[in-house]
Amino acid sequence: MLSLFNNTFSQVISIDGDYETVRFYVSNGKDYSVQVEMYKAKPFTDEFYEVLKNVVKLHAKTFTGRTALVLPNNVVFSDLFKVPVMQKRAMENSLDLAIATIYNNYKDIKFNNLLLGQNKQTALYNVFGVQKEVLAKTVSAVNGGGANVSVVSFAGNTAVQGAIAVYPKLRNATFILLDIKEKTACYSFVTGGKTIGFYNLPFGYGVLSDSVVKSECELFDHTPADLLVLNAKEKAKRKELTTFDYAEDQSEVEEKEITDLSQASPEEENEFYDEDEEVRQDAGQRSGALFRRVNRKLPKFMQRPEPIDANDFVFENFRPFIKWGLELVRNNPDLTTYNKPEAVYVNMPEKFGFLYDVINAEKEENGLAFLPLSHGLDDAISENLELYGATHIKRLNKLNNF
Repeated sequence: MLSLFNNTFSQVISIDGDYETVRFYVSNGKDYSVQVEMYKAKPFTDEFYEVLKNVVKLHAKTFTGRTALVLPNNVVFSDLFKVPVMQKRAMENSLDLAIATIYNNYKDIKFNNLLLGQNKQTALYNVFGVQKEVLAKTVSAVNGGGANVSVVSFAGNTAVQGAIAVYPKLRNATFILLDIKEKTACYSFVTGGKTIGFYNLPFGYGVLSDSVVKSECELFDHTPADLLVLNAKEKAKRKELTTFDYAEDQSEVEEKEITDLSQASPEEENEFYDEDEEVRQDAGQRSGALFRRVNRKLPKFMQRPEPIDANDFVFENFRPFIKWGLELVRNNPDLTTYNKPEAVYVNMPEKFGFLYDVINAEKEENGLAFLPLSHGLDDAISENLELYGATHIKRLNKLNNF
């Protein structure tokens, strides 16, 4: 039986931008609890910091010791740099110079880096960064609410630490972690037990319907792209692209570009589709989208048979997770140059466990096995893997702590 409570930290605060919540995880060595507080403020603004401080105050009596703080993934960025191979100190100086050349505001960013590998000519570095102001103000707000922040990391990294704590054989492994929650999912690339990249999806196991196949078009909110195209078309019609006055006040330009979308005519909507596309009549319209999304017609040899039973429907709806995982590997060759992932370890509710055999029947074609992170994992740990992992981040991996 795994021990879930031999932790370095017993208290964790996590900011979740997807759900607009602040979560509080507390363990007393034998039991644990997760409390959730909602917030309504634009993230990482002065208003947000004040709200965060007040929310933490509600739990100040509980958070009496050292606390780990988990930031959302979207305030952290990662990058790759290649520098000539030379003495270690000279390579580090070359890396600093490359960072300063690419990031004009590098003095305002806190960086962590890892040497992924090298050949005779070049060395490849992985770099993570977070704005110093965001880091300092967030820690200040949490401490102002009565907590004592001792270490800061981000969700994609602490989820990996949670996976390693649950399955210790992964401590020095190279793999991909797919952490699937109800409404979101996150892929974390891991080399030698260290997180080197992450990618978020705006949907989770809630799309795994057992009665209808979800169109992938429905899984994403295309509103910003639709608005961008609509404004571009309107500007082209007015021929303002060739007469734009750069001295004009930008706020007035933006106000003029945002149109009343309710007045868009059906003809304008249809301009967004090619004639060789057809609207799926059975596909629901995603809330918030300006236009109906469509699926392209596929040749008959590319079409799969309609699902027959409930398990078939669930597997068909799981395919986007497989597709995005394989696309991430294919389109990030530098991350796999020196270490190829051994498998994709999936954290999701155990009721979907039947999927692994079906997925891995296509292992030869996919090139990667999809394996369960753990059998019999407590639901509260599975749903809050990044919180549980944050209790281990000083014991398992200090690289991506800020």
